[in-house]
Amino acid sequence: MSQWVMQHVDPVRSAAIDALDASAKQIKIRSAAGKLFEKEAAKIEAHKEKRIREHLRTFNQRHHQLIADTQKSRDDYERIRAVEDRDPKIPNRLLEFGVALPVILVFEALINFESFRRAPLISSDAMALGSTLLVGFGIAGASFCWGLYWRRWNYYNLPDAKERNITGLPLAVWGSSLLTISLLAVGYARYNFLLPKIDEALAIGSPLPNLPLSVSGLLLGNLIAFFLGAILTYFSHDPNPDLQEKFEQLNKKKAVLDKLKRRDVDLPIHQATERARVDLDKLKRETDQMHGLPGNDALRSGVAAILTKDQEVVANLLEYRNRMLGASVKGSRPPKLVQHEPEQDKASRETVVTANSWSGMPIRLSWSR
Repeated sequence: MSQWVMQHVDPVRSAAIDALDASAKQIKIRSAAGKLFEKEAAKIEAHKEKRIREHLRTFNQRHHQLIADTQKSRDDYERIRAVEDRDPKIPNRLLEFGVALPVILVFEALINFESFRRAPLISSDAMALGSTLLVGFGIAGASFCWGLYWRRWNYYNLPDAKERNITGLPLAVWGSSLLTISLLAVGYARYNFLLPKIDEALAIGSPLPNLPLSVSGLLLGNLIAFFLGAILTYFSHDPNPDLQEKFEQLNKKKAVLDKLKRRDVDLPIHQATERARVDLDKLKRETDQMHGLPGNDALRSGVAAILTKDQEVVANLLEYRNRMLGASVKGSRPPKLVQHEPEQDKASRETVVTANSWSGMPIRLSWSR
């Protein structure tokens, strides 16, 4: 269609526009030559679009690798998402480490601090508090590891998938080790806390403290904290680590790309758009002064005639495009439609468009060349 417009429409139309432009210059505005608003406005718009394309081209060339990596991450994520047929569940880090972790540490301090004050090698309250916090971190770490492992049980224990089976082992090993060491430390501290009380009870003949029940009760309190943390982790994470990981990787790269785009693309485009708006306002003020001057009515009549003819040409082009699309859809091999889209953050300069998208694209005849 563009070739047909260039061969049959542009020569006549360009000559008519040039004639109107020459007529506009004959109209004097305070000794200055008049201007054809439509042509000058089209030049301003074309200059703006050129600047935008330059900024986008420079951005794509400068950050080609990042754009390609982001697109690859997007493709990887979309591929896994299509298999899972769902969006990933992303954990709330603030809830996990900003709320749940401090709650576990405070709870651990409340139930364990007194026991650690009497533990061997603990000579001050500060050391007792430090030991309590270490145990709290151990319980929290164990709950995180086991909660994650239980959540992804089906993923890590898929039959005949040795790589997945091995991937889940570190979580189970670390979770078991942290939980065992933490509970042993708590039990040992509680045992040493009760020994002086037992000796004191024997000396004065009072009832002896129940050592097994006291130690078991404290261990049960720590296990409650462990299971609460594991439950929170279980419901906060996605059962498929690949889906969650690909989504988080994509978000990180998109965040970096968006930050660069705001600085290197959005701001210059805004400046180019604002400059075009200022120039258009100035042009309108200048051409408004031509109203009522000799020759201006004939000039506007000529512009109206071109606009009317443009509508006829565009209508014919739209009809031709619709007929061509209708014929191509009926064919056995529909054509591949591509378009250059500089506004998209893609390293490739061409984008495949559908027939419906192409049929909805506007057709305009420019006043500038």
